[in-house]
Amino acid sequence: PGPRKVLRLAGDLLSALVFAYLGWVSVEYVWRFGGDRLIYLGWPSGLFSSSFVIGPLLAAVAYLVTFWHDVRGGADTASGAADRPQ
Repeated sequence: PGPRKVLRLAGDLLSALVFAYLGWVSVEYVWRFGGDRLIYLGWPSGLFSSSFVIGPLLAAVAYLVTFWHDVRGGADTASGAADRPQ
């Protein structure tokens, strides 16, 4: 594979790892503060802060799907010509 593809794959993996870590940190946050009650509604704040967990984990999955697609050759048609020498 060309250098652009290798760099793109490394970027996808790094992004997936960063978002997975952010999701894990968010899980700890929700465990710690998710039981607090909202002042006016009286609802647990975990209902709203659960998006801190769901968003990064879905982003990590999206980067992993992109990585898997690129590894299997899916991105070669879009930018493969740029990786080949003229």
